[in-house]
Amino acid sequence: MTDVLIRHCTLRIVRRDGWSWGAEPRRLLRGAVEALPALLAERLAEALPPGLEGEVRQPLVLRVPVREKDLLRMCGNELEAGGVSGLALAERLVEALDAALPGALSPVEAAPLRAEPREADSQDGAVLLPAFPRDHLAARLLAWHREGTLGALLALLPEEVLSALCRHILAPPSGSLAAEGPLAAFLSRRLEELQREKAPFSLAALALQLAAGAAAEHGILLGGPALAAAIHHLLPAGTAPEGGTPRQVAAAPFGAAAAEAPPASPLETGVPASLRAALPAAGPQPLAEGEVQVASALPWLLLGPLARLGYLDTLAAALDLAGLAAQAPCFAAGLAMKVLPAPVRGWRRGPDAALTAAAFAGLAEPLPEPHLARFARAVAPGLDLPDAELTRATLAGREPEAALLLLPVAAEAGGGLLLFDPAGIFPVAWRSGPTELAGIVAAAGSPPLLVPAPAAAPDLLGGIDAAGLAFLTPAPPGRGEPWTRAAAGLGRLWCNRPPRASAALRREVARLDDTAGRAEELARDLALRRPAVAVATGSALDRSLTLAAATALGTIAWTLWREREPTDPLLALERFASLDAHVRFDRRSLRVRLPLGKRHRDLYEHGLLASVRGVPWLGGRVVEISGG
Repeated sequence: MTDVLIRHCTLRIVRRDGWSWGAEPRRLLRGAVEALPALLAERLAEALPPGLEGEVRQPLVLRVPVREKDLLRMCGNELEAGGVSGLALAERLVEALDAALPGALSPVEAAPLRAEPREADSQDGAVLLPAFPRDHLAARLLAWHREGTLGALLALLPEEVLSALCRHILAPPSGSLAAEGPLAAFLSRRLEELQREKAPFSLAALALQLAAGAAAEHGILLGGPALAAAIHHLLPAGTAPEGGTPRQVAAAPFGAAAAEAPPASPLETGVPASLRAALPAAGPQPLAEGEVQVASALPWLLLGPLARLGYLDTLAAALDLAGLAAQAPCFAAGLAMKVLPAPVRGWRRGPDAALTAAAFAGLAEPLPEPHLARFARAVAPGLDLPDAELTRATLAGREPEAALLLLPVAAEAGGGLLLFDPAGIFPVAWRSGPTELAGIVAAAGSPPLLVPAPAAAPDLLGGIDAAGLAFLTPAPPGRGEPWTRAAAGLGRLWCNRPPRASAALRREVARLDDTAGRAEELARDLALRRPAVAVATGSALDRSLTLAAATALGTIAWTLWREREPTDPLLALERFASLDAHVRFDRRSLRVRLPLGKRHRDLYEHGLLASVRGVPWLGGRVVEISGG
């Protein structure tokens, strides 16, 4: 018998000459797709003997990726109204596929996700399944859990942010719900696993890990009363499980305090009500349809790297938590300003820059600076979450035995310390002092910090040492400083704790002067010369946008040129700042057309022009970047 096994089928349409796909490119693609089944049937008929009979001994699986809006259209409006049961959703999907492919499907038995039953439910009762949760934070927690990065990210967040996330995700325990059944067994088992891992955690961080694990394994709705009651039973307020190194809980997410009604937006608590009231609830007026020619396509090129890092989804969750989702275009305008020409005299924007920033934010008109300044003050408490996403992603991509570069930031740009990954000059974090950086350095594996000689002030080196961190610097010790010579192979360097002279560390020490110079220029250019909000230089928003823009620019430069030259974010800024574009808006998409040439070809061949979905300020519209 002839065996026919089709593992993967790819349809590729190749244009041999000319530059046009014709008047209707989509019609060409549809025709090719429609012809594919007949072509496959013809080739399979040649491979099989005539009159062959047989049977299917293994299940035949048909996997059909479906976008959210298409599924909603197929399944009616129940999902928008709050969810349908898993079984009902599967049945509706099968009905839709059967209508599209008559006779191709056999009866399907679908098993819905199950959750801990409520008091009114039986043990086998059906539960509601949030197929597409509108809660961005719940979706991100599940994504981090499935990627195995949830613990690493939670370790980077301040305790007050962790507690706010708990209050948002976990509904307060109601009545006398008991922690019984498979949910309690799962949580107890997972708690023991986390204790054995001995990873740094607090009660809030541990509760979020347990909640995400329960949601992924048991289909529990994040925020369900039964889940909160079970976690409350395992982790009573004010105590911590043994076997870890918990931090002090700033605000217990469980117990009597949690039973009170939580604030509508947990991260709004540090923002005066008068400031929130000054921002219009409806947000800026979006541009529904239209076309505009912009002087620089660079803001749109940032979206691909940021989306792949998970930053855009995390930003949407943070803005939801802060009650500022309607003000997302303000964030977009500030991000665009980080890569557009610097303002004249530090405050006056050119007309091209203002038009480009408005188009990037999806607005018909540029936002006034006072509005952006109010947004900068209001959003400050909610920026730890997207910043932690960038830090986690950068640390995950660095060479394990490499060092980190530490530079002070000028006071006029906000002050503090910037931590860099020297390979590619990727920013890791921006904090006020060495103590605030200690947790991040520990998450990176406690590598030594490279401090260039001009930055090696005695107070800085003493602060690094007091925070329990190791440093390397070319600056010799002053009177009374107990620094020692570094190991052989590291040149004339001084340190407080001699590190191992790995190959990666030796390379970074040899390039320290060049690396530090490029990092200083990056900090000056993005943090000082290009403020996101001219009247709010050095704000928490400006620091966060500097990190986001530098990370995205560094990713572009690293992807394109790392094989031929040392890269840094400013390399991408210099080479793509003058790349103009034509932007077209409609109600479903935003199309950015770049001029054809070497820059477009490089971006396309390296996958940097892929479509981007889930941009928080575009109302669900897809960003499509092409040439022509």
